[in-house]
Amino acid sequence: MKQEMLDWLANNPICTKRFAFFVNRRCRTMTIKNVAEETRLDWRTIKELDEQ
Repeated sequence: MKQEMLDWLANNPICTKRFAFFVNRRCRTMTIKNVAEETRLDWRTIKELDEQ
C-alpha cells in the first residue's frame, strides 16, 4: 500500500496549510476558545493548529 504525500496539506490531515495559517492569525488576536467557536472546531484542534 502506498500513501501519496500532498504538500498543500498541513501536518493535521483534516485541514490545509492555508486554514492552519488562518487559525494561527486569528489566535494572535483572539483566544483559542473564541477561534474554536468561530470555526466550530474543538479547542484542542485549534490549539494543535496554532502550535504548528
